[in-house]
Amino acid sequence: MKSPELNLIPVGVNYRSVLPQHEITYPLPKKMKAWVTYKGGKTVLEEVPLPRMLADDVLIEPLWISICASDVNKFVSLVGDLEKTVFGHEFAGRVVAVGENVDEALVGTTVVVEEHYPCLECSFCLKGEFDKCQREGFLGWYKSGNPRDWLRNGAFAEFVSIHNFCAKPTQGIEKLDFFPSLAEPFGNTVKMGRIVREKCGEVPETLIIWGGCGAQALYMVPYFVSMGVENFVLVYRGKPAMRYMESCVKDLDATFFFVNFEQEDKLNQLKKKLAKDGFI
Repeated sequence: MKSPELNLIPVGVNYRSVLPQHEITYPLPKKMKAWVTYKGGKTVLEEVPLPRMLADDVLIEPLWISICASDVNKFVSLVGDLEKTVFGHEFAGRVVAVGENVDEALVGTTVVVEEHYPCLECSFCLKGEFDKCQREGFLGWYKSGNPRDWLRNGAFAEFVSIHNFCAKPTQGIEKLDFFPSLAEPFGNTVKMGRIVREKCGEVPETLIIWGGCGAQALYMVPYFVSMGVENFVLVYRGKPAMRYMESCVKDLDATFFFVNFEQEDKLNQLKKKLAKDGFI
Protein backbone atom coordinates (compact mmCIF):
# COMPACT_ATOMS: atom_id res chain seq x y z
CA MET A 1 0.00 0.00 0.00
CA LYS A 2 1.40 3.39 -0.95
CA SER A 3 1.27 5.80 1.97
CA PRO A 4 -0.81 8.94 1.49
CA GLU A 5 1.01 12.27 1.59
CA LEU A 6 1.32 13.78 5.08
CA ASN A 7 -0.61 17.05 5.39
CA LEU A 8 -0.46 19.34 8.43
CA ILE A 9 -3.88 20.98 8.72
CA PRO A 10 -4.81 23.77 11.17
CA VAL A 11 -8.06 22.60 12.73
CA GLY A 12 -10.48 25.35 13.63
CA VAL A 13 -13.71 26.96 12.50
CA ASN A 14 -12.51 26.94 8.89
CA TYR A 15 -11.67 23.23 8.74
CA ARG A 16 -13.24 21.32 5.87
CA SER A 17 -13.38 17.54 5.67
CA VAL A 18 -10.34 15.85 4.13
CA LEU A 19 -11.21 12.28 3.16
CA PRO A 20 -8.90 9.45 2.02
CA GLN A 21 -8.61 9.02 -1.73
CA HIS A 22 -6.37 5.94 -1.86
CA GLU A 23 -7.54 2.34 -1.91
CA ILE A 24 -6.51 -0.43 0.50
CA THR A 25 -4.22 -2.78 -1.40
CA TYR A 26 -3.30 -6.34 -0.49
CA PRO A 27 -1.23 -8.12 0.54
CA LEU A 28 -0.28 -5.68 3.30
CA PRO A 29 3.45 -4.96 3.60
CA LYS A 30 5.60 -6.76 6.17
CA LYS A 31 7.19 -3.48 7.23
CA MET A 32 5.98 0.07 7.72
CA LYS A 33 7.35 3.54 8.40
CA ALA A 34 7.08 5.01 11.88
CA TRP A 35 8.38 8.01 13.79
CA VAL A 36 10.44 6.35 16.54
CA THR A 37 11.23 8.47 19.61
CA TYR A 38 14.33 7.57 21.62
CA LYS A 39 15.14 8.38 25.23
CA GLY A 40 16.29 11.99 25.29
CA GLY A 41 13.79 13.13 22.66
CA LYS A 42 15.46 12.27 19.35
CA THR A 43 12.74 11.22 16.88
CA VAL A 44 13.63 9.43 13.63
CA LEU A 45 11.55 8.14 10.71
CA GLU A 46 12.40 4.44 10.51
CA GLU A 47 11.22 1.25 8.87
CA VAL A 48 9.83 -1.18 11.45
CA PRO A 49 7.90 -4.48 11.33
CA LEU A 50 4.15 -4.39 10.80
CA PRO A 51 2.38 -4.64 14.20
CA ARG A 52 1.50 -8.09 15.52
CA MET A 53 -2.14 -8.92 16.14
CA LEU A 54 -3.99 -11.04 18.69
CA ALA A 55 -7.16 -12.91 17.72
CA ASP A 56 -9.47 -10.09 18.87
CA ASP A 57 -7.42 -7.25 17.38
CA VAL A 58 -7.93 -5.04 14.37
CA LEU A 59 -5.22 -3.41 12.28
CA ILE A 60 -5.88 0.27 11.62
CA GLU A 61 -4.38 2.68 9.11
CA PRO A 62 -4.26 6.09 10.88
CA LEU A 63 -5.67 8.81 8.62
CA TRP A 64 -6.40 11.69 11.02
CA ILE A 65 -4.01 12.28 13.94
CA SER A 66 -3.98 14.93 16.67
CA ILE A 67 -0.88 15.55 18.77
CA CYS A 68 -1.84 15.35 22.44
CA ALA A 69 0.01 17.55 24.93
CA SER A 70 0.53 14.49 27.14
CA ASP A 71 2.55 12.85 24.35
CA VAL A 72 4.58 16.02 23.86
CA ASN A 73 5.50 15.98 27.55
CA LYS A 74 6.77 12.40 27.17
CA PHE A 75 9.09 13.02 24.22
CA VAL A 76 12.14 13.75 26.37
CA SER A 77 11.21 11.70 29.43
CA LEU A 78 9.84 8.41 28.12
CA VAL A 79 7.51 6.41 30.34
CA GLY A 80 9.26 4.13 32.84
CA ASP A 81 12.41 2.46 31.58
CA LEU A 82 11.55 2.70 27.88
CA GLU A 83 14.49 3.25 25.54
CA LYS A 84 12.32 4.01 22.51
CA THR A 85 8.67 4.08 21.43
CA VAL A 86 6.21 5.31 18.81
CA PHE A 87 3.78 7.89 20.19
CA GLY A 88 0.37 9.05 18.94
CA HIS A 89 -2.88 8.14 20.69
CA GLU A 90 -5.45 10.64 19.40
CA PHE A 91 -6.38 9.34 15.99
CA ALA A 92 -8.96 7.97 13.62
CA GLY A 93 -8.49 5.78 10.59
CA ARG A 94 -9.84 2.77 8.81
CA VAL A 95 -9.65 -0.93 9.55
CA VAL A 96 -7.45 -2.76 7.02
CA ALA A 97 -7.25 -6.22 8.65
CA VAL A 98 -8.85 -8.17 11.51
CA GLY A 99 -7.87 -10.99 13.86
CA GLU A 100 -9.38 -14.43 13.55
CA ASN A 101 -12.13 -13.72 16.11
CA VAL A 102 -13.24 -10.44 14.50
CA ASP A 103 -15.90 -10.01 11.81
CA GLU A 104 -14.24 -9.37 8.46
CA ALA A 105 -17.06 -6.97 7.62
CA LEU A 106 -15.21 -4.39 9.72
CA VAL A 107 -12.50 -4.08 7.07
CA GLY A 108 -12.81 -0.66 5.46
CA THR A 109 -14.77 0.81 8.39
CA THR A 110 -13.72 4.29 9.53
CA VAL A 111 -13.09 4.26 13.28
CA VAL A 112 -11.89 6.51 16.07
CA VAL A 113 -9.62 4.76 18.55
CA GLU A 114 -9.59 4.50 22.34
CA GLU A 115 -5.92 4.40 23.30
CA HIS A 116 -6.42 2.46 26.56
CA TYR A 117 -6.77 -1.18 25.59
CA PRO A 118 -7.84 -4.14 27.79
CA CYS A 119 -5.66 -6.87 29.28
CA LEU A 120 -8.39 -9.50 28.59
CA GLU A 121 -7.58 -11.33 31.85
CA CYS A 122 -8.79 -9.24 34.81
CA SER A 123 -12.22 -9.81 36.38
CA PHE A 124 -13.76 -6.90 34.45
CA CYS A 125 -12.38 -8.05 31.09
CA LEU A 126 -13.69 -11.57 31.69
CA LYS A 127 -17.16 -10.04 32.06
CA GLY A 128 -16.71 -8.05 28.85
CA GLU A 129 -16.47 -4.75 30.76
CA PHE A 130 -13.29 -3.74 28.96
CA ASP A 131 -13.59 -0.03 29.75
CA LYS A 132 -13.12 -0.90 33.46
CA CYS A 133 -9.96 -2.96 32.92
CA GLN A 134 -7.59 -2.70 35.90
CA ARG A 135 -4.47 -3.73 33.95
CA GLU A 136 -4.97 -1.82 30.71
CA GLY A 137 -2.27 -0.88 28.25
CA PHE A 138 -1.74 2.50 26.60
CA LEU A 139 -0.54 2.95 23.02
CA GLY A 140 3.08 4.04 22.95
CA TRP A 141 3.33 4.34 26.76
CA TYR A 142 3.08 0.91 28.36
CA LYS A 143 1.77 -2.57 27.62
CA SER A 144 -1.17 -4.19 29.36
CA GLY A 145 -0.93 -6.75 32.15
CA ASN A 146 -1.47 -9.60 29.69
CA PRO A 147 1.80 -11.59 29.43
CA ARG A 148 1.10 -12.12 25.70
CA ASP A 149 1.01 -8.38 25.10
CA TRP A 150 3.79 -6.06 23.97
CA LEU A 151 4.41 -2.31 23.88
CA ARG A 152 2.11 -1.35 21.02
CA ASN A 153 3.06 1.50 18.74
CA GLY A 154 0.94 4.61 18.54
CA ALA A 155 -0.41 6.41 15.50
CA PHE A 156 2.78 8.15 14.40
CA ALA A 157 3.12 5.14 12.12
CA GLU A 158 1.43 3.66 9.07
CA PHE A 159 -0.46 1.00 11.03
CA VAL A 160 -1.64 0.33 14.59
CA SER A 161 -3.00 -2.90 16.09
CA ILE A 162 -5.42 -2.80 19.01
CA HIS A 163 -8.35 -4.73 20.50
CA ASN A 164 -11.49 -4.36 18.39
CA PHE A 165 -13.42 -2.96 21.38
CA CYS A 166 -11.22 0.14 21.14
CA ALA A 167 -12.12 0.84 17.50
CA LYS A 168 -15.38 2.81 17.48
CA PRO A 169 -17.13 3.45 14.13
CA THR A 170 -17.28 7.18 13.46
CA GLN A 171 -20.73 6.96 11.88
CA GLY A 172 -19.69 9.54 9.29
CA ILE A 173 -18.50 12.43 11.47
CA GLU A 174 -15.39 12.73 9.28
CA LYS A 175 -17.68 13.97 6.48
CA LEU A 176 -19.17 16.78 8.57
CA ASP A 177 -16.18 19.17 8.66
CA PHE A 178 -15.18 17.64 12.00
CA PHE A 179 -11.63 16.39 12.54
CA PRO A 180 -12.49 12.85 13.73
CA SER A 181 -9.46 12.27 15.98
CA LEU A 182 -10.87 14.94 18.30
CA ALA A 183 -13.55 12.43 19.27
CA GLU A 184 -10.90 10.64 21.39
CA PRO A 185 -10.65 13.31 24.12
CA PHE A 186 -14.45 13.63 24.01
CA GLY A 187 -14.61 9.90 24.72
CA ASN A 188 -12.25 10.23 27.68
CA THR A 189 -14.49 12.95 29.04
CA VAL A 190 -17.58 10.73 28.84
CA LYS A 191 -15.65 7.91 30.52
CA MET A 192 -14.64 10.25 33.34
CA GLY A 193 -18.28 11.23 33.72
CA ARG A 194 -19.19 7.57 34.24
CA ILE A 195 -16.44 7.16 36.84
CA VAL A 196 -17.62 10.24 38.76
CA ARG A 197 -21.24 8.99 38.77
CA GLU A 198 -20.12 5.58 40.03
CA LYS A 199 -18.09 7.13 42.85
CA CYS A 200 -20.76 9.63 43.90
CA GLY A 201 -23.97 7.83 43.05
CA GLU A 202 -25.14 11.18 41.66
CA VAL A 203 -23.79 14.31 40.04
CA PRO A 204 -21.63 16.10 42.65
CA GLU A 205 -22.11 19.76 43.47
CA THR A 206 -18.37 20.42 43.49
CA LEU A 207 -15.64 18.87 41.36
CA ILE A 208 -11.88 19.31 41.61
CA ILE A 209 -9.85 18.66 38.46
CA TRP A 210 -6.11 18.14 38.73
CA GLY A 211 -4.61 19.41 35.51
CA GLY A 212 -7.77 21.50 35.33
CA CYS A 213 -6.38 24.02 32.84
CA GLY A 214 -4.92 21.50 30.41
CA ALA A 215 -6.20 20.40 27.04
CA GLN A 216 -8.41 17.57 28.35
CA ALA A 217 -10.07 19.95 30.80
CA LEU A 218 -11.29 22.08 27.88
CA TYR A 219 -13.57 19.15 27.08
CA MET A 220 -14.32 18.03 30.63
CA VAL A 221 -15.43 21.31 32.16
CA PRO A 222 -18.29 22.15 29.73
CA TYR A 223 -19.39 18.50 29.85
CA PHE A 224 -19.64 18.47 33.64
CA VAL A 225 -21.38 21.87 33.62
CA SER A 226 -24.00 20.31 31.34
CA MET A 227 -24.34 17.46 33.86
CA GLY A 228 -25.14 19.96 36.64
CA VAL A 229 -21.85 20.46 38.52
CA GLU A 230 -22.00 23.93 40.14
CA ASN A 231 -18.49 24.50 41.50
CA PHE A 232 -15.13 23.68 39.93
CA VAL A 233 -11.71 23.81 41.56
CA LEU A 234 -9.19 23.75 38.73
CA VAL A 235 -5.68 22.87 39.91
CA TYR A 236 -2.80 23.54 37.57
CA ARG A 237 0.66 25.00 37.20
CA GLY A 238 1.45 27.78 34.75
CA LYS A 239 -0.25 31.17 34.73
CA PRO A 240 -0.71 31.42 30.93
CA ALA A 241 -2.76 28.22 30.85
CA MET A 242 -4.81 29.34 33.84
CA ARG A 243 -5.53 32.72 32.23
CA TYR A 244 -6.57 31.00 29.00
CA MET A 245 -8.89 28.65 30.88
CA GLU A 246 -10.47 31.61 32.67
CA SER A 247 -11.33 33.15 29.30
CA CYS A 248 -12.83 29.84 28.10
CA VAL A 249 -15.19 29.32 31.05
CA LYS A 250 -16.37 32.89 31.65
CA ASP A 251 -19.73 32.28 29.95
CA LEU A 252 -20.44 28.91 31.58
CA ASP A 253 -23.12 28.67 34.27
CA ALA A 254 -20.88 27.58 37.16
CA THR A 255 -18.44 28.99 39.72
CA PHE A 256 -14.71 28.47 39.14
CA PHE A 257 -11.76 28.56 41.52
CA PHE A 258 -8.24 28.48 40.10
CA VAL A 259 -5.49 27.05 42.29
CA ASN A 260 -1.80 26.60 41.59
CA PHE A 261 -0.84 23.04 42.52
CA GLU A 262 1.61 24.40 45.14
CA GLN A 263 -1.09 26.40 46.94
CA GLU A 264 -1.98 23.72 49.48
CA ASP A 265 -3.38 26.22 52.00
CA LYS A 266 -5.80 27.66 49.44
CA LEU A 267 -6.88 24.18 48.45
CA ASN A 268 -7.58 23.26 52.09
CA GLN A 269 -9.62 26.47 52.55
CA LEU A 270 -11.74 25.62 49.52
CA LYS A 271 -12.23 22.11 50.83
CA LYS A 272 -13.67 23.48 54.08
CA LYS A 273 -15.85 25.94 52.18
CA LEU A 274 -17.16 23.68 49.44
CA ALA A 275 -16.79 20.05 50.42
CA LYS A 276 -17.13 18.85 54.00
CA ASP A 277 -16.41 15.24 53.04
CA GLY A 278 -13.58 16.07 50.66
CA PHE A 279 -13.45 16.72 46.96
CA ILE A 280 -14.51 14.34 44.21
